[in-house]
Amino acid sequence: MHNRHVAGSLSALIVGAVFLIFAPPASAQESSAEQISRLKKAVVIVTTYDDRGKPLLQGSGFFVDSDQVATNFHVIKDASQIRVETFNRTVSTVTTILATDEKSDLALLQLDSSSPQLTVLCLKTTAPAEGDSVTVISNPQGAHWKVTRGSTGLLWEFQGLGERLQITAAISAGSSGGPVLDARGEVVGIATMYFNSIENLSFAVPVERLQALQLKALNAQAREAGARVEPRVERSGTLGSLAENPSEPAKRATHLLFQ
Repeated sequence: MHNRHVAGSLSALIVGAVFLIFAPPASAQESSAEQISRLKKAVVIVTTYDDRGKPLLQGSGFFVDSDQVATNFHVIKDASQIRVETFNRTVSTVTTILATDEKSDLALLQLDSSSPQLTVLCLKTTAPAEGDSVTVISNPQGAHWKVTRGSTGLLWEFQGLGERLQITAAISAGSSGGPVLDARGEVVGIATMYFNSIENLSFAVPVERLQALQLKALNAQAREAGARVEPRVERSGTLGSLAENPSEPAKRATHLLFQ
């Protein structure tokens, strides 16, 4: 379990923050280059448009199912249309936003079709330890499917935002929604924001929040049939509440994606 760093004293700094699934685990025979090549096929470019078809924002995302993509909420917040481009340049349209968690800055998207030759990522079932190696694959402006490496830091608590996992892997504008992966290629977090003024201070949403969002989406679908979907993985602690309305600090930080 992570030590918890209470970031109350840094809550004022949040306004200066820039915001930026089932792949089998890596085998012993798989080289680093082979692993990265496989994992890149899980990562997508998410582009949003207004009601006139004008591009709004561009971020990253990744496959959690053959026709479902996870990304940051702030990437798709004001969109009238959302398109997803895969590593092999296939473009799909988002038909439904299955579930959102505005406080955790996550969204789960349903595509109009499955994409060929994709990789679906596994979500890590245990929290990473401080100092674990991680890799981020994302689509920052001007450097699509960029790979950066670093390690995990402390789990921080931001007022109005909740928990964020500190990482030293570099992220930048356009990285929002990219997967943070452990050495086995499993998702431990979702890249979400960094501080311009502090070196190597980047943050990811802990993967358990995405697992909670998936459960929320499944329960919404199951309610029509009068059923309830139970979590398939037990974790220490609780999943917590799924807030739909963030605090003002979260709103202010969300608007800083490409500034």
